[in-house]
Amino acid sequence: SLNEQQITVRTAHLNGETFFDSEKAKELLGDHRGSTYFLDFETVMFAIPIWKGSRPFQNLPFQYSLHRVDSDGGLDHTEFLNLDGNDPREALARQMIKDCGTEGPIYAYNAGFERGVIKQLAELYPTFAADLEALNVRIDDLLPIARNCYYNPSQMGSWSLKAVAPAISGEISYDELDGVQVGSDAGVAYLEACSPETSDERREELRNQMLKYCEVDTLATVRIWELFTKS
Repeated sequence: SLNEQQITVRTAHLNGETFFDSEKAKELLGDHRGSTYFLDFETVMFAIPIWKGSRPFQNLPFQYSLHRVDSDGGLDHTEFLNLDGNDPREALARQMIKDCGTEGPIYAYNAGFERGVIKQLAELYPTFAADLEALNVRIDDLLPIARNCYYNPSQMGSWSLKAVAPAISGEISYDELDGVQVGSDAGVAYLEACSPETSDERREELRNQMLKYCEVDTLATVRIWELFTKS
């Protein structure tokens, strides 16, 4: 027998219609009046660690994108990306603490990943630990809400960000991105960009591709949140 979610998926495909429980989505999100943040990291792994304080095959953040929606609906974007090849984590942590402020929810999609990255940064930099742990307390996950409340047949059984966001907003398209279209592409691009053999022109091209990809990820979470809060 099918469970409730499987029945929802089957019905959506049979009818060719989107399932959306807007009341439940709003209830799960709760009510917030101030600024709301949307965070996404890109990470890289090394089999043999090259940065002090890192382990083999550890997710090491080198980039983030952060959108902020203010109470008046204004949208702001900040980002971090360092391509000099040195360990970027301390500078990333410093800027992220500043960019995220001290109040308001921080949404991520599959937020366990973001929480894990921040937790490792807190363990690595005791000076910033309290501020980083305070960020983790504010993080909320949009993925479970999407799973419970939304399904479009174009998702083809997936609730990944790259399946849900284009279904919700025609503004979001990963297929049109140049070079970097998935997270693993960003890690490969990062390694190439940091290589001393890479030309300045190519490094700048890679930088632009990586920044655009990460920005689309957080804009996608903004559009999902907007639908879930304002329907």
